[in-house]
Amino acid sequence: MNNLAGKEWCDAELGSEIERVVGFSPRAGQIQAIRKLVIDRKDLILVAPTGWGKSVVFQATPALAAGICLMIMPLTLLEEDQVSFILRPNL
Repeated sequence: MNNLAGKEWCDAELGSEIERVVGFSPRAGQIQAIRKLVIDRKDLILVAPTGWGKSVVFQATPALAAGICLMIMPLTLLEEDQVSFILRPNL
């Protein structure tokens, strides 16, 4: 378990560390979300569209943070919403 707190991390350095954990380069918004959670130790409610890459934040945060990390993902709700949209008449 890593503890990134206590050091000044530029976006490029943090992005490299995230890439090491998840296996690919994160986008700027993902880096900022992970910075807020891991380095600034702030709570975050992340609402982003499908395809934005929330999974990167969900995967990298516990791997890079020290201590307990609680992530709540309403994936079932999202799936139900997508199914109900597809089943709408005239679609």
